[in-house]
Amino acid sequence: MNIALSYWHNRIVPVFDVASSLLLVKVEDGREVERKKIFLHQYGPLLRSQELVELEVDVLICGAVSDSLDRSLTLSGIRVFDFVCGPVADVLDAFLTGSLKNEQSAKAFAMPGCQGRHNRIRTRRRGGHF
Repeated sequence: MNIALSYWHNRIVPVFDVASSLLLVKVEDGREVERKKIFLHQYGPLLRSQELVELEVDVLICGAVSDSLDRSLTLSGIRVFDFVCGPVADVLDAFLTGSLKNEQSAKAFAMPGCQGRHNRIRTRRRGGHF
């Protein structure tokens, strides 16, 4: 599984639509096996989501994301954990241990004022249905 975290100065970027870098973490059997810093070049919902598809991203963890980009990512088969904030290392650890998926634990990483929208996971399998 490839997990992408939008970041700047070791923190999750508040708005993914304008983020310029990703930390791409490859995970096998629940353990990190590879880590890369990636610079994003595309803007606009379709181009940005296509860029993530080409990077073989399975999960995106980010701050706020526009509805059109969110929809494009979801239709591309990428699971989106949005309205997340905090240090990248802590957020990644929470995801890998399952805490980010747990609504109670995830509140610690919710963007201020976004606790109701945080962690609304939308999934669509590539080439298929929800």
